[in-house]
Amino acid sequence: MLPLLVLKDRIDGSCIMLKKGQCIVHEGKPIVCAMNPLGRMLIYNEVTDQQEFRYFLREDDCVGGKGQEQTVQEWLDKYGLEEYDESIKLYKRLGSVLSKMMHDAETIEEKRETFQTAFFLMYAKLNKDIDIYGQLAQNLAFVQSIDPKNGFGKN
Repeated sequence: MLPLLVLKDRIDGSCIMLKKGQCIVHEGKPIVCAMNPLGRMLIYNEVTDQQEFRYFLREDDCVGGKGQEQTVQEWLDKYGLEEYDESIKLYKRLGSVLSKMMHDAETIEEKRETFQTAFFLMYAKLNKDIDIYGQLAQNLAFVQSIDPKNGFGKN
């Protein structure tokens, strides 16, 4: 129910960041590109009682990392991807809480208001010049303060 931001593909399905077959943002490596060719899913580990990421190889047409052989850990280290893990977990948690609130809303107006709040807290309110983890934690605390039953307990 929440908006998901993704890179737009061209009509032929190729990445919009390709120009004459070359990646134009390869050096800057936005997270979505740095992850490629890895996919990542967040799972709950019952043994450790923690959420953790599992990685898998995706098949796609990005030319940015073609021809490179590395371990998953080498790839993660190369682009510093694991430093974002806690922020991603918090972002997903905020999204889950807001999505549940939208699902639980009884009227169209309540759903619309919750959607607007979700968009604001997950996208519009985030300041790119400030550490994202603190902003997400503050936004999650705000949501939990207005609707404690949807806080899912742990932060």
